[in-house]
Amino acid sequence: RLVKYEILGGDKGSSYDDQVIFRYADVLLMKAECLLRISGAYNGEGEALAAELVTQVRQRNFKTAPGKALRTVAQLRGGSCYDYGHRENRAEIDQPDNWIITHEGGDDIILGGLLDELAWEFVAEGHRRQDLVRFMMTNGCNVWNGKSWFCKDGMSDPNDRHYDVFPIPKDAMDGNPKLVQNPGYAS
Repeated sequence: RLVKYEILGGDKGSSYDDQVIFRYADVLLMKAECLLRISGAYNGEGEALAAELVTQVRQRNFKTAPGKALRTVAQLRGGSCYDYGHRENRAEIDQPDNWIITHEGGDDIILGGLLDELAWEFVAEGHRRQDLVRFMMTNGCNVWNGKSWFCKDGMSDPNDRHYDVFPIPKDAMDGNPKLVQNPGYAS
């Protein structure tokens, strides 16, 4: 079980790790993303404020080393530092490991530094898929479709976006004959 928050001494089973739905950090990082995505300033606020907002969110984690909390516009606009790639052990049970490992890196992700910040801040809070669908790569694919991770290989066709939405479950399709399956999935 993931324990995201500190376990208090003397705790007898409840570890205070309720699922967070919405946090102030989310508001700050949404504003930072908007400021990085618009061209020019909005109400006098620009990219510099975006970096300040991300730094503000990071400061609570780097109280003893405040320099590590500092983020610049260049870092946020740069590529992701995450090593995307296929990672899968295809060995049969009781056979030696047979790892398939590729390294794709994240330099080709637009606003990859900000995408990294979102991943670190919102781990296990249900944000990642939506973020990967929203962020784009230089080849025109979004990160969700364009990058490999775990046992999923990236796609190279920026026009194939059918994985951005889920298929309609069979039970729902069977229960309502007027439903039409989402494009790219078998009916």
